[in-house]
Amino acid sequence: MVQYLNIKKDVSDFVRNFEEISAFMEVLGKAWFLTYHKNDFLRLFEITKLFWNPSRCSQQAATKLFQIYKLIYRLQTTYAVCLFLGIMCTALAPLLEKTLPVGIWTLEGYNNLYYFVMAGQLIVIPCSGLLLWILDCLYLGFCGEIVVQVKILCQYLEELASEVNSLDERELNYLDKMKTCIMHHQLILRFINKFRQTFSSMLLVQYLTVGPLMCAELFAAFEG
Repeated sequence: MVQYLNIKKDVSDFVRNFEEISAFMEVLGKAWFLTYHKNDFLRLFEITKLFWNPSRCSQQAATKLFQIYKLIYRLQTTYAVCLFLGIMCTALAPLLEKTLPVGIWTLEGYNNLYYFVMAGQLIVIPCSGLLLWILDCLYLGFCGEIVVQVKILCQYLEELASEVNSLDERELNYLDKMKTCIMHHQLILRFINKFRQTFSSMLLVQYLTVGPLMCAELFAAFEG
């Protein structure tokens, strides 16, 4: 924030400094969010243990559902690789060029503070990237789990309906299966409500930090 006192009337410098402030606010907000909602995350993981396995469906349907899991895993892995490459480039840049990874430096005569900030960013940036990666992977994984569970329930209901049409099942057995489907549907709804309540704060932080930054970046691009 102090850097703004010495910045001349250059929009690019303002935006470049605002990038670092926005990133700091996002990481700080999400770290608070993760600490405050720790029990909610544990509750979400407990609910996922009660979810149905794709093996309940036919082999063809189960194969398609497992492909969704593989797609989510590949997206998470790709995100991790991109994050690692970004961290490596960010860490090597100041060592080779002796410049800060992000932001600007306008405080002349404070060399010790300059080197302290530069060294501190080499530690903070990887840790911040790891935190953001964990939260994004959790969000992506939970979204994928919701899709899979809804598809399993639909497939199970279709098979149950076809069995009723082709076989003279006992009424009690049919009602038991329908109760099982209803209970699982209620479990999915409870998970979705808990998921929305838990991640609403994180999405709000994302909106409040990234939104103004995108507007500032566009303004600087058009002004330049």
